[in-house]
Amino acid sequence: LILDSKAKRLGLELSDEVKLFIAENCDNNIMLMEGYLKKLDFAAKQLQKDITISFCEKVLLENDERE
Repeated sequence: LILDSKAKRLGLELSDEVKLFIAENCDNNIMLMEGYLKKLDFAAKQLQKDITISFCEKVLLENDERE
């Protein structure tokens, strides 16, 4: 529910699969989730791509600083 409202504020329409992917990878951290959404929004607009699972993996997990 929080993820949906944050995504809507950014104008993002995300599939249920993408929402689940984000939720599973943000460790219940709201600030991290917001950062992921903003990062995805920026990258999708810059690259003119749809936000898919593979796009999320490339954008969010490729250079994950949490490791």
